[in-house]
Amino acid sequence: MPRPGDDIPVRLRGDERSPAATSIMPLSAQALLRGRRLVLASRSAAALAAGVGFLWPSLSEAALVWLFAGYAFLDGALTVSGGGWSPAYRRVWPLLTGGFISMLGGGTAYVWPHMSPLLLGNIASVWALGIGLMFLAASFSLRCGDPQHLWFGCAIAALLFARALLSHVASDVIILSTWLALYALAMSVLFLKLALQHYDLWLE
Repeated sequence: MPRPGDDIPVRLRGDERSPAATSIMPLSAQALLRGRRLVLASRSAAALAAGVGFLWPSLSEAALVWLFAGYAFLDGALTVSGGGWSPAYRRVWPLLTGGFISMLGGGTAYVWPHMSPLLLGNIASVWALGIGLMFLAASFSLRCGDPQHLWFGCAIAALLFARALLSHVASDVIILSTWLALYALAMSVLFLKLALQHYDLWLE
């Protein structure tokens, strides 16, 4: 029995959290990105393979369309494979939205395989603009888990790529494939750095 003069700790009602309230608390950016190291490494490998393919000397117009369709769709599928649509994962929603944009861009090219390089350049430009904006949103929502601002770098790369494709140089298959290769190789490096960055944080 406590005596009248004893100090009794009292739990205030405002500090109590129901299980439902706790379940919708957003996970930290570090935890979310650590759980996506494999996804980031896979996206890096896919971008590297696509970059090499875009630089293939005898690449035809049809092959370029197929390669872009495959790369964009695979990159999007890898992105959404990490999951995370519950409210606790809302910090990665921009990345997941970007994944669906990539799948849409790849699917559009797949069902229209005989498009001209100019049309492919326009589709790729819209695709890059969409994912660039999603990268930009992710650079803010995940900034606490990205000390090197690599997501912002991804946004800059995608938006610069989109701007380059808005010019008439995208109508030439060689120039278009070169731009696609440069973008894919740049993203391969950035995704790899993101994967290694969070692997280092996990080791700590």
